[in-house]
Amino acid sequence: MVADSILHCTSTRPGGGSQFDYRVLQIPGIMLDAADITAATAWASALCCVYTRVAEATVDTPQMITYDGGVRVYNSASTLIEAAQRARSDVCGMSMGSTDCSQQKACVDLALAPPAPHYKPISKLCRPETGPNTDGYWRAHLPNEAASSAASCQAACDAESQCIAYEYERVSFEPGERECELHDNISEELSNATG
Repeated sequence: MVADSILHCTSTRPGGGSQFDYRVLQIPGIMLDAADITAATAWASALCCVYTRVAEATVDTPQMITYDGGVRVYNSASTLIEAAQRARSDVCGMSMGSTDCSQQKACVDLALAPPAPHYKPISKLCRPETGPNTDGYWRAHLPNEAASSAASCQAACDAESQCIAYEYERVSFEPGERECELHDNISEELSNATG
């Protein structure tokens, strides 16, 4: 259930506000239940960074309760994400909120960053599903940074939207000879068959 996964924020603003030490974005239960869990969790985490909690409420329309008890209603928001985006915009436009947004920018950016891909080790070598490209669509050798370590090669793959697999290998028996290959199409069966 979406509600269980995003209603975990306990952040409070250091020094508090005039009435409360956190804001609350109240969301109708039906809107909360219809939300995409991944996006909802990301936006709830981003709002938590700026001391704004997401809560299920018996309201017809999303609304935010501010530090001073004021209410901002989001009549045109038809999803939790739209309500969260409008709430963040409002928070960052408030006097205390602009400070919160500035000081917590790294936290918000991290919360809204796309998740890093997860790789499954399948073989020592990647082989394509189709086509002749057995060496990937991109290769780098030392001294290129991508070839400096397996982690650097993975980071290069993470940065490319078309990359679905990477291969980090020794390319000769010379000391320090390494290669990073990025792949946009692989066959798990053919790759496993190569060892």
